Amino acid sequence: MKLGINLESVKYISEMKQEPKWMLNLRCEAFDAYTKLPMPNIKEIREINFDKLKIYEKPLKKENLWVNLPNKIRKSFEEAGLKQSASMLNGDMVQMQSESIYSNLSEDISNMGVIHTDTDTALKEYPDLVKKYFATVIPFNDHKIAALACAFWSGGSFVYVPKNVVVELPLHAAYGLQARNFGQFEHTIIAVEDGASVQCIEGCTSPVGIDQTLHAGTVEMIIGKNAKVKYSTIQNWSKNVYNIVTKRAYVDDGAELFWADCNIGSKFTFKNPTIFLNGKNSRAEIASISIASHGQVQKCGSKVIHNAQNTNSIIKSKTISCEGGKNIFAGMVEIKQNANNAKSYMHCESMVLDSLSVAESNPRIISAVNSANVSHEATISHIDENQLFYLQTKGFSKEKARSIIISGITNDIINLYPEYYAKRIRNLINMEI
Repeated sequence: MKLGINLESVKYISEMKQEPKWMLNLRCEAFDAYTKLPMPNIKEIREINFDKLKIYEKPLKKENLWVNLPNKIRKSFEEAGLKQSASMLNGDMVQMQSESIYSNLSEDISNMGVIHTDTDTALKEYPDLVKKYFATVIPFNDHKIAALACAFWSGGSFVYVPKNVVVELPLHAAYGLQARNFGQFEHTIIAVEDGASVQCIEGCTSPVGIDQTLHAGTVEMIIGKNAKVKYSTIQNWSKNVYNIVTKRAYVDDGAELFWADCNIGSKFTFKNPTIFLNGKNSRAEIASISIASHGQVQKCGSKVIHNAQNTNSIIKSKTISCEGGKNIFAGMVEIKQNANNAKSYMHCESMVLDSLSVAESNPRIISAVNSANVSHEATISHIDENQLFYLQTKGFSKEKARSIIISGITNDIINLYPEYYAKRIRNLINMEI
């Protein structure tokens, strides 16, 4: 059976995965919504030929030992810097195309009740937990691409941390694409109960390709009272990938969410992480880097919705445009009526390296209370020729001098990543510019 975007494929995938009836019904509702919702009025999305997309590929045998995976698969993730030593992690999950091919969780952490596996496995082994959280932060009918992703979801990472459990080392997930004209629709859920703490890291990669490929991942985060979550991502898809993702979080009383986001690859990225500060005294910080070079458009922004009193948010964005690339920052802060004494700071810093490239900053601030303290600043600049000249007089080549200047702009965010990822990000930026 050729699997395309149709109801028969939805039913086939659900039956093949032996899913419960409620999940099949949800998929079918999502597909119905997909057929009725309008396509987003975004030029790059309208370029995608959805009729050509293959939306599911049968997985390789799943392994719990890295050495048992095919050498080609291991090499691709290792060369991309997306596979780290087990001693650096408490858990690891790797997905290729539609499903997980590898997962490993520290026995010590597992004994504490922590779950870190792919979402398909979680649905089989922990169906009540998955049902409790799935599509609760991002409704299946939120927009057309979200509906498509819900109807055909496969794989993704499922993280559950029980009350008051502290996970010291990171939980890691990596996603790869090596198929032609393919759609990847992983669905990630991170549920952290009251007083718990965890760090999650996610990386994406694909080899150079010429056929259009769609990555439409979904991430839902539910963060309990006084819990702490650090979520870091690196997106380095090849330049034939349309990266259209929906990521959101609910943050309860006194909880904290730190979100580090790096976008370097893809032909087009549409990403708008949204955090709902639903609990009083909750806090969120989003720090992002986007690099757009030849043929790339990075439309990356961040949203924070303040729904409770004494909430605090920080949005920081650094973008670099070169060789005709285009960066569009669309940040938004909304202070609702119940959010007395909310505080928010938004900062966007953009650098344009040549006359062919573009950087835009489109911030929005909406406040329904007079007691809110909200500020925004944005800068767009070019490399200072005097700085270049000065560094060259100190013996640096022009290329190295330019790299030093750009590092000065981005390092404060890059340094928020673990060292092994920070090094990878610096290397990728230097390759792009």
